[in-house]
Amino acid sequence: MFAQPSKKYTSCLIVLAAIAMALIGMFVPSMYVLAQHHPVVRTKPDQAGDKEPRRRSLVTPAQKAHAATLHESAMVVLAHDHVISTLEFDNALAGGLSGLGLDIVAGDGQEFVNGCRVPRSPIEIFNMYERNLAQLNALVAAAPHRYRIAKTVQDVRDAKNANTLAIIVGTEAADHVVRAITHPPTPDDVRARVRALHLTGWRKSHLYYPEVWEPVTVECPSGGHGLGSSQLYWNNDTLTEQGTALIEEMNRVGVLIDVTHLPERMLIQLLNGRPNESHLRNNAPIMDSHDFAFNPNTSTTLVDKMASYYRSVAASGGGYGVIGYNFIPDFFAGGPNNVTAATVVAAMKELKEVVGADHIVLGGDYFLGQFEFVPASVADMRSLTEEFVAQGFTDEEIHKVLGGNMLSAYERAWDPTRGYSGGRARFYTCTNASTSAECLAAKSRNGQGDFNHRPVTCLNTGAAGAVNLQLTYQNNVWNSWSIAGSLVPCIDGSLLAVTWGDGQPNGQLGLCTNTSSAPLCTLAAASGGSGSVDSRAINCLSPLGNGAIGLHIPYSDGKWKYYNLAADLNDCTPGSLLAIRWGASADATARVQLCDDRGSDASDPQANPICVQAAANGGNGTAVIRALSCYNSTADKSAHGAVGLQLTYIGGRWYYYNIARGLHPCVHGSVLVAHD
Repeated sequence: MFAQPSKKYTSCLIVLAAIAMALIGMFVPSMYVLAQHHPVVRTKPDQAGDKEPRRRSLVTPAQKAHAATLHESAMVVLAHDHVISTLEFDNALAGGLSGLGLDIVAGDGQEFVNGCRVPRSPIEIFNMYERNLAQLNALVAAAPHRYRIAKTVQDVRDAKNANTLAIIVGTEAADHVVRAITHPPTPDDVRARVRALHLTGWRKSHLYYPEVWEPVTVECPSGGHGLGSSQLYWNNDTLTEQGTALIEEMNRVGVLIDVTHLPERMLIQLLNGRPNESHLRNNAPIMDSHDFAFNPNTSTTLVDKMASYYRSVAASGGGYGVIGYNFIPDFFAGGPNNVTAATVVAAMKELKEVVGADHIVLGGDYFLGQFEFVPASVADMRSLTEEFVAQGFTDEEIHKVLGGNMLSAYERAWDPTRGYSGGRARFYTCTNASTSAECLAAKSRNGQGDFNHRPVTCLNTGAAGAVNLQLTYQNNVWNSWSIAGSLVPCIDGSLLAVTWGDGQPNGQLGLCTNTSSAPLCTLAAASGGSGSVDSRAINCLSPLGNGAIGLHIPYSDGKWKYYNLAADLNDCTPGSLLAIRWGASADATARVQLCDDRGSDASDPQANPICVQAAANGGNGTAVIRALSCYNSTADKSAHGAVGLQLTYIGGRWYYYNIARGLHPCVHGSVLVAHD
């Protein structure tokens, strides 16, 4: 045990600390903590009004009228708020919001008492979640006709239809997950608590909040020192085992990770895993909910400096990550007295040039304290919509930024399979120049496809056989990745895609032996395994390891074979070749379905029977129930695509092998399974 310091010694420390805080307060006025660039103390330099002219609104009456129509029709969702009160909720409704992201535990557990920020201890933070959740639940229970707690994206959509407010419960750090002070938790303790908190409605959370000094001021004579939060999960900026468990379980059950305040070196670990543990990395979209457009300490605009960070966030989870800006005027160029809604939207327009309109959301960060906001409150969101119109955002982009993007990120984190959605399959081919709706859907997001359209396989000129190492649509051409890591163009017109719930089903699955005489199998084996106009090999199993292999499947010397990552040709396990036939001659019995990690776990009460069978035997599947592909989880847009090289299910998680023989998690909920 550590010796207790004497009272005299303790008193001296307190006096010295008070003097230090007073000196800080004299020269360094209190300021909000910046996101990725935070020293122990923040300065708040004077910002002359002439640094940038006050950005005047140039909204015309016609634009204002159009903005009103857009705002009324849009799903408006704010990413980040802290105020638990009916006044805030009613203001949100007045501002046309359908969804309000409410972090009921602030970073470092800080609360405002008489306008002064007061950091809380880790033990206080642990209890704060349940206390504040009870307060929120009581407010909602007292006015169910006006407010509801959102646990699904459908809850937000229902709130829009009912003119009510859906509140998304979140936290600005993760100290409330386990009580780390009196009982050092294990990774399993962390996982169990994540599951328990998810049941209470917890749907989003930050992973980190920095140490903060609150200086002594006339208004706040006590000052304060926040130790920072989530220290259990990070040690010297490195993820601990508990931190990895936290991320895995948040991905697994559906809690959206918010990386605001997370330094870039820590974001890299989140996206890539701890050193030598890339298979344990995040596999769901992440959010940077209320970052900063401008650093007043250095008088620099941050969008260029942060471009790499923002692109990584946007590319997370298969490309569904989102970024929002803080609405405190101190953090926009020109100084707090010169910031208007036009300034905020202009900064978002610059962000759009970096990440695209698909990744921008309304940030916010409203709280009770000494700061002002632009817009002034959640009741004033229409001012942003007017500026979006005036500054040239398209109607589609405006709908996305107001709430569509936020809902997409929530859905991809919370329930990316939409309840293990699937149905009878329809297969179709696409050329590079196809403009049909189904082919455009398959091309979307670099060839990942959308929710219910997915590329399956193609042919190339290098060798006979169906190819599905990783399919991608880049430079207006369908490509497959080669073992050497280069793009190989598919033979134009050979790209086979699948959809469900769109058009007349036409697919038939079958298992083929080396000597099968069934039409489906003989047609798939034609031309050295390249198949025919309506039949194609999909993947097979290997006697050397678990998982469905679709890298390159030829038929030669009377056998179905596959290429491995060393470019060696190996025999498929006899009878394991999965083939598909489509069109008028097919029986149209094939079905496809989306699966995630949790639903594939036979021990989980929420497991899905089809997903469990697909995951059986390390991902080999059972009978004609087989994984086809999943999304590449690398947080890099150029790496996105549908991967079918080799999929396996290990330790409760779906993985794919990359060309470097690395094991990486599939994007959460992106595993496409075929069955008959």
